[in-house]
Amino acid sequence: MEVFTGFGAPRVRAEAVAEEACAAAETFHASGAAVGEQLADQLLLPLALARGGSLVTSAPSEHTRTNATILQAFLPVQIALTPETAETWRIQLQS
Repeated sequence: MEVFTGFGAPRVRAEAVAEEACAAAETFHASGAAVGEQLADQLLLPLALARGGSLVTSAPSEHTRTNATILQAFLPVQIALTPETAETWRIQLQS
């Protein structure tokens, strides 16, 4: 599940805020990724504790990359972040 939000600001029309949130949702949907970038970093720990797995996400955020580095330092797991298409990446965890 993915969540898309928009926040109003002074002198920004509500329609513009809604259009920005809709554009983010459309971009995610068109990418074919199963997991958005904010959820990807949260799923790394359960996958690491389960001793492996993979997911397809949009381009990993710096937070996802940092989380992968930290998990590899503390747990016996290897995490590979590999681009699959121009819009998606596969994150593979192995013990």
